Amino acid sequence: MSIPYSKIEELVEAARLCQEKLPAEDQYLHYRDLQLTLQKLIDDDMAERERFVSDMAGTWEGVVSSEREPTKEELNELDAARKEKLADWPHGL
Repeated sequence: MSIPYSKIEELVEAARLCQEKLPAEDQYLHYRDLQLTLQKLIDDDMAERERFVSDMAGTWEGVVSSEREPTKEELNELDAARKEKLADWPHGL
């Protein structure tokens, strides 16, 4: 979920080659293309992050909505199990 460094390195190398090989007046078009490519990589990354967040939000809402408060009987059972576990401790209490 991040911009691949290899793509950024390719763009940096292309910019370096443009600067070395082209006259200054022709470099603008190539730098504009590099800028648009970088912006597309950023936009794609942001869209992927937004999809991930919305997917996680839907998952979390499902978990939260399925939770309920335990009943008094369930709490008593849990308390009894905890006390039994403490009584079974090897050195006793």
